[in-house]
Amino acid sequence: MQNSLRYMVQLSCFGLIFVFATDCSSHDGDNPGAILPDNGWKSFELITENDSLADLVLGQSYSPGNSSPSGTFFWNSSIHNHWDGLGAFQTSANNLRVLINHEGTDDATITSIDVNMDNLQTWALDFPTGTAWPGPGQVVTGIGTAFSMIDVVTGGSGRDLNMAPLSRFCSGNVWQPDTFGPGRGFTDQLFLTGEEDLTTTGMGGSIWVMDTSTNVLYEAADVAPAGGR
Repeated sequence: MQNSLRYMVQLSCFGLIFVFATDCSSHDGDNPGAILPDNGWKSFELITENDSLADLVLGQSYSPGNSSPSGTFFWNSSIHNHWDGLGAFQTSANNLRVLINHEGTDDATITSIDVNMDNLQTWALDFPTGTAWPGPGQVVTGIGTAFSMIDVVTGGSGRDLNMAPLSRFCSGNVWQPDTFGPGRGFTDQLFLTGEEDLTTTGMGGSIWVMDTSTNVLYEAADVAPAGGR
């Protein structure tokens, strides 16, 4: 980012937290943050589980078997809590897209949140002044379900998501193409995550891969952990 501002995206059970190497105010919301930074780092929240989404551009929601957007995104407090693993990548010079796992039991999902990087940086840099200032503009600009459809057939088990829905997404990360050098790594940019458990069937969960260019979530059952599906 500009002005050599260093930042990290971190996650707590309260919400999406940005931690900066600058002296900024603790939190802008009502709930205290779960992150207590050391060595001069400060944090503030951008969005939490109970925030109003009225001013945001809402993305698609998803239901099993339906590969098309189903209209208004519904921020369900039971499905979209249990914030866990995440990954992030830029979709343009000024937009950061953050993918966030929700580790629900048999109702797990992945949320996509778009962040205006210029406004985020201005917000962070102006916070230390302690004086009134006009806001930099909207920081979180969009939110929705990260995937548009689920493929459980190509390389997967073909499982019935109505009988065994997504369950307990845990750690996750975004892998850039050729992560380890030319021709070494994935061909496409991918978000990798795994199901910690599958409580409906009592079986271990699958490994899941989302192509960030198509937003299709693929089940990769053939690379599931030992004892898994």
